[in-house]
Amino acid sequence: MFASVIATVAVELRKVDPADTDAIEITTCWELGYFERRSVMTLTGMGEVAYNHARDRLLSRKKYLPPRLIAVVEDLLDRSA
Repeated sequence: MFASVIATVAVELRKVDPADTDAIEITTCWELGYFERRSVMTLTGMGEVAYNHARDRLLSRKKYLPPRLIAVVEDLLDRSA
């Protein structure tokens, strides 16, 4: 069930700005089961600044999600803080 919720969150966040490749890479890592900052940065090759900017953009996009998914996004992004 958790994997299904993560997949739904990732798909919905990607719809907000499908051209944001860094955010897409982060959500793809989530779908693969990687949530921690270091893991995501290692897998994507993102530096800290790029990662932080993409993370902030994802957090700002939560307002476009259905209310039941907002808490999931907050939890995922808190893990990667």
